[in-house]
Amino acid sequence: MPATSLALGRTHAARSSAPSHWGRRGLAEALAVSAMMDYMLGSGLDEAKIQRALGLEDPDRQVTGELRPSLIAGYLMLYEGRLERSVDILSRLRERILERGQESDLPFMLSHLAWAECWRGDLQAAAVYCQESLECAASMGGEPLRCWSLAFGAVPAAYAGERDLATARAGVPGVGRPRWLPYRPVLGGVGAGAAGALAGDARAAGAALEPLLPMFEERGLPEPIVGFSCPTRSKRSSPWATCSGRNVC
Repeated sequence: MPATSLALGRTHAARSSAPSHWGRRGLAEALAVSAMMDYMLGSGLDEAKIQRALGLEDPDRQVTGELRPSLIAGYLMLYEGRLERSVDILSRLRERILERGQESDLPFMLSHLAWAECWRGDLQAAAVYCQESLECAASMGGEPLRCWSLAFGAVPAAYAGERDLATARAGVPGVGRPRWLPYRPVLGGVGAGAAGALAGDARAAGAALEPLLPMFEERGLPEPIVGFSCPTRSKRSSPWATCSGRNVC
């Protein structure tokens, strides 16, 4: 059975069993994850399912950060280009996380909040969120959070034309890449490519984006977030994705 079909089946099974096994609160996470899986597999956005998940969400429930209905809803709004809604959801989630002292969940949320602010054109807010993510990752310790924060942090810097900062975050020496974290080379490459393009250096931009070709040729687009930088398969096109006279995605 294909991995995607297996994952979808397990997600729907979890959603069906949630009311009896976990009650009202567990159903919120199951609905949100189900909506995300459906969306990633091409079924479109189930707005009713997301709204129900948000309505059932218990902000005091101890749950893995990535399963929070608000986080998933914010991601999906970003993927859909509904930036005001994404920022609203994620900003309120940030406040709840800070109030409850759950800072270890911040980098995952702040990175996408910063991305949404970039797309809205508020680069100052994006820079603040990226810095907060980096500071949080440093205080928590551990390479994965730092790697994640640096990868996403390269993109707002590139949008702002801060080439040195973008390239530094995209390829800081000594920062490895865990196998489960594919974002560093993708977003780091995008950040470095954007920095080069915005500085008028097409050669540097092409060199940064060229290494991403084999991954896309081999795997395609595994999720909407990766597609932001690939105009041939995404609804939106990136201004730097045709560097050096060719479409590098």
